[in-house]
Amino acid sequence: MSKFKRIISLAVGTVMALGIASPAAAFNIADDVAGTKYAEAATVLGALGIMVGDDNGAFRPDDNISRAEFAKIAVHALGIENIASSNQGVSVFPDVSTSHWANGYINVASSQGLIVGDDTGTFRPEDNISYQEAATILIRVLGHEPAAKSKGGYPSGYLVQAEQIGVTKDVSSTSTAAASRGMVAQMTFNSLTVNLMEQTGFGNNLNYEVVDKTLLEDKLDVFYDTGVITGNVHTKINGASALKDGQVEIGNGNVFEVGNSDADKLLGYNVNYYYKENKNDDNEIILAQPTKRNSEVKIDVNNLAEELIEGANSISYYADENDSRATKANLADKYTVIYNQKYQDALQNPETGNVTLLDNDGDSIYDIVFINEHVNYVIDDISTFAMKIYDKYDNEPLNLDTTANKNLKVFIQDTEGNELAFEDLKEWDVLSVYKNTDYVNMIVSRNSVQGAIEESGDKGEKVIAGKEYEVAGNLNANDLELEMEGTFYLDFEGKIAGYDATARQTSNYAYLLDAAMTSGLNPVLSVKLFDAKGNEVIYNAPDKLRFNGTSGVQSATVLESLKDDGTVKPQLITYELNSDGKIAEIVTAEDKTENFPSSFLKSTF
Repeated sequence: MSKFKRIISLAVGTVMALGIASPAAAFNIADDVAGTKYAEAATVLGALGIMVGDDNGAFRPDDNISRAEFAKIAVHALGIENIASSNQGVSVFPDVSTSHWANGYINVASSQGLIVGDDTGTFRPEDNISYQEAATILIRVLGHEPAAKSKGGYPSGYLVQAEQIGVTKDVSSTSTAAASRGMVAQMTFNSLTVNLMEQTGFGNNLNYEVVDKTLLEDKLDVFYDTGVITGNVHTKINGASALKDGQVEIGNGNVFEVGNSDADKLLGYNVNYYYKENKNDDNEIILAQPTKRNSEVKIDVNNLAEELIEGANSISYYADENDSRATKANLADKYTVIYNQKYQDALQNPETGNVTLLDNDGDSIYDIVFINEHVNYVIDDISTFAMKIYDKYDNEPLNLDTTANKNLKVFIQDTEGNELAFEDLKEWDVLSVYKNTDYVNMIVSRNSVQGAIEESGDKGEKVIAGKEYEVAGNLNANDLELEMEGTFYLDFEGKIAGYDATARQTSNYAYLLDAAMTSGLNPVLSVKLFDAKGNEVIYNAPDKLRFNGTSGVQSATVLESLKDDGTVKPQLITYELNSDGKIAEIVTAEDKTENFPSSFLKSTF
């Protein structure tokens, strides 16, 4: 690297596509609770199935919660939700029908003495639960009711006991106010690790003691721990991996099944994790969350201030495109290098992609260097028999034959992370390929833009249909000349990776009814058309578009060209839309106004 450009890129997308997740995206959490003080509680309770979001995936932390909903939470917190299904069909309260969705939960919660009805014998399932009621129910769930009664009973004794044992930690409210879903989540989360109170005597020796048991371990059979994820199916952070697909190693030799968690995407991270001991002695991770001890920096290769040198104690980079002074990241004495998901014993300089530095022990010195380098392939043809992909440009065929290399693992996904099969691939798909000796991960992009190159920038970027695109490394930007037109295929970063001059989409025919510049601070050309499907449609245009074969024509100039004696002349045209749905090209044809109904010609904005 003799010259280093400082360009912001989609490094985060690259990292996530490779399965090296960042802390903010390593676990599923509803958008409306992410980043709030209730985020951890909502995530843990969701993973445990105690409290989940609605049908649309929203958690709604500020919404109130009903007594029926809290009955379900209490039953799940005790791990007795299976009993609820067998307790349906009986009506214990006159206002809870046998068909009520929470009928079984309410019956179980009532029989366990967790939630009681009111003085009139009704349950009021849809009423909001108050802060003091929520605290009282959780005290009962934890077995601490005797202590609460000794301190004054409902509600003050329960609130005092809840505060003393940590149930209401990080939650505050007035006693009779309705509790929000966020508050309830935090209080229930706090309760998971509170020591339970149990009866230890009988008769005259009746006694209650706090025991070394918790809801998490003794009722839910779930255990909590913390540690560094040191291996997955692809590699360990200190060498080759013998783990099976769907397994991770945490610490020194502790193997877990990944289950539905994203633990395998957190190689090298220090995590808090919850796991369940299955009957077949397989410990299955329910949730893994990066701890606050982790810090990372993602660096596009073009932002590196110098070459990566083996044995160096730091890496210098530019933080952004306006940065004139390099930032230095210090490396640990024995840092680990992971290249495309594989351990290697030395640094190497990538030509594309990014370098991610991870500090997993909170000392501000980076312990792991992830190098993520991809090569773009533009599919010319595929052989399903030989499992080969042939590139339209200079790459050697990509061999994905797992029978010849039994250790080879192949992952194919689209830009949204959805899994694809080899047979799904087709001509002109752009593949961004990350590979090592026994691992290939491909991100398939089917994005494209049609039109002509209107401008070229100093760094090789091209303007097509009014929008600027960088050119990917697999193409020579100088080969894409002004006025070249056709279909330009984009990789997952939105860079031009392929070009087909023969693939122009068949023009759309329409009858131009009217055109005008919109009003406002930034007026744009807007045209009204009667399209080939018989619909009246209106499209806006970018500042510049292609008009009658000439690229880069100003919208205002196009409008004047469409006029005759100061008014827009209705006429037959062909047009093209760009990827943003704007009209990017207009070609006028011979005026055949007489062939169209007069009602079309009278249409105006």
